[in-house]
Amino acid sequence: MLTDLLNKEIKITYELGYYYNSKKGVVTEVTPEFIILDDNTMINREFIIKIEIK
Repeated sequence: MLTDLLNKEIKITYELGYYYNSKKGVVTEVTPEFIILDDNTMINREFIIKIEIK
């Protein structure tokens, strides 16, 4: 299901310690553990809270 996000612009909200962080970007790669954005940010799929497709 998350492989459908490849090459799409998203806004992703994820847990970062005790806080939440949001980031915009284009998905370049989806692995079993991470979603990788165009600025080489790796976000662990375990901590994803919400994904908005632009």
